[in-house]
Amino acid sequence: DELIVNNIEPVVTLHHYDLPQWVQDQGGFLNPNVGMLFMLYADTVFKELGSRVKVWITFNEPMDVCLEGYGTGVSAPLVKMSGVGEYLCAHHLLIAHAYAYRLYRKKYFEDQRGMVGITLDGRFYYPKTSYVDESVIQRAMNFEVGWFANPIFSKHGGYPEEMIDEINERSKREGRKKSRLPVITENLMTLIHGSADFLGYNYYSSRLVTFDSSDYDPKKTPSWLKDSRLNFFTKPEWKRAKSNWLFSVPEGLHDALVWFKKQYNNVPVLITENGWSDDGQLEDDDRVEYLKSHLISISKAINEDHCNVIGYTVWSLVDSFEW
Repeated sequence: DELIVNNIEPVVTLHHYDLPQWVQDQGGFLNPNVGMLFMLYADTVFKELGSRVKVWITFNEPMDVCLEGYGTGVSAPLVKMSGVGEYLCAHHLLIAHAYAYRLYRKKYFEDQRGMVGITLDGRFYYPKTSYVDESVIQRAMNFEVGWFANPIFSKHGGYPEEMIDEINERSKREGRKKSRLPVITENLMTLIHGSADFLGYNYYSSRLVTFDSSDYDPKKTPSWLKDSRLNFFTKPEWKRAKSNWLFSVPEGLHDALVWFKKQYNNVPVLITENGWSDDGQLEDDDRVEYLKSHLISISKAINEDHCNVIGYTVWSLVDSFEW
């Protein structure tokens, strides 16, 4: 209410990493029933806030939620199921997202007239050398962003072919009867495909990439990173922020937006995070330079490449306050 009084449009994210403890105790995103629980929660929030909120985001950064929470286990809820857990988490999360979207369209859209999307995070990838094939760039984008975007926004739906083929082949070599990547059945395809009005996108940086052609050892613990068969690098001339992972590569944001346009039929994109970390000094010229260069890249994507960018929000002080 206070945002509206001050002419600020509220945007509400339903899930930002944590689940209620009782849901986590039942397996969290490893539990196939988590989608129904999430839908009941979303129903309550849509009902209570929908008269004032017209832009909804179901999940923020599902790749990090699943990869770090259920794969490597370095973040909450600290589940170490590398090579299996991250794919189960992603599968059930996509179903949960779709349930919430379908509920809103059926029960609330006619009265509330809002939009529901999902926010993904990602980088753009460039070849490390002239010998890196263009298909490696596509592979990198598909293993990161396409993992979640393809089932929702692509023409035919489903996981990217690179993921399906690679993980299926590796699963066979590991002696498994079925792939570690769950199957999006025809019914699930109908549920998930097209289940978003916009793509939220958190962009901070980019990377160089090469294809890992080394032989696979099926006896070792599998992982998303091994399945991707990618190696990542940075350029020495890229300016680094206080965060050790954040390098200023403004052209990467432009190229990611163009990739979305080509890959997903110029889907509406809301840039939900973009910004620079430092030591908190008042003389923050590096932040000014970072934001200016990235806004120029967005302007180029809109005006020259006709990308369907519907908004931009900057990473600010309070965005990480909960951490």
